[in-house]
Amino acid sequence: MAQTMTGNDRWQQLASVRRARLAHWLDEVGSRAQVEQVEPKLAEDRDYQQLAKGWNALAPGEEAAAGLALEEVFRRVAYSTRPYCQRCGGCCEGAGPTLYPGDERLVQEGIVARSQLVTLRIGETVFSRWHGRPLTLEQECVRIGAAGSQGCSLFDPASQSCAIYDNRPSQCRTQRCWDTSAADQLIATPGLTRWQLLDETSGARPLMAVHDRTCSVTRLRELLPAARAGDDDTQATLDQLVADDRQIRKQLIDDGHATEDELAFLLGSPCDELLQRLTDESD
Repeated sequence: MAQTMTGNDRWQQLASVRRARLAHWLDEVGSRAQVEQVEPKLAEDRDYQQLAKGWNALAPGEEAAAGLALEEVFRRVAYSTRPYCQRCGGCCEGAGPTLYPGDERLVQEGIVARSQLVTLRIGETVFSRWHGRPLTLEQECVRIGAAGSQGCSLFDPASQSCAIYDNRPSQCRTQRCWDTSAADQLIATPGLTRWQLLDETSGARPLMAVHDRTCSVTRLRELLPAARAGDDDTQATLDQLVADDRQIRKQLIDDGHATEDELAFLLGSPCDELLQRLTDESD
């Protein structure tokens, strides 16, 4: 009679894979620790224990998420063996920092220019390095960066240095890849919006409000499926939204309320770019 594989067998059969992934993360973070030295600490980790305990009950559709959680444990434990910054630039090149309350002065005092900011609007999908997966934004956020780029525009890869290090944002100050507790607490709070960073008397505000009403990402998401299914009326509506978006951007520049490189902050990504991303997501 053939022996039936139990859940515990499944976990045990992953032993060599787990050791390989732990070795990968030790190498990734520049740790000098050996797998054999770290395994006892890994075995004491509560999240690791929970994953091991529940692995036998995982349904096929749950294995991917559990695998990501396991990778996060390996990452965290690996970093704990190297509790200092190597100035590798990984956090800076991976994503520009989100601005949080207390960072307003960076914009108000001109330490960070509007042209160095990018707004991510409600409904956009972003890859969260912190969570290790794509997230659909439920609230607007503003990052330091450049349109079309994930990394921080103030980081210089050649010198591995930050142009505003002494005035770096809150997220950069709390960022410790070997201990994420302070950063976890920060990202659980709402970030700043462009409305909070923009002068109350700015002439750009009325056009920004019109843009939010007519060209929201949520509306693009709602219309896209029908347009892709061949509904001509819906496609015409989307085409008009793209045209409206372009017109508002042009008007902001023509009226002297913005330069071309400030539009990513004031209005976020253009609608045609957003539609392409949303299309790619659904394919």
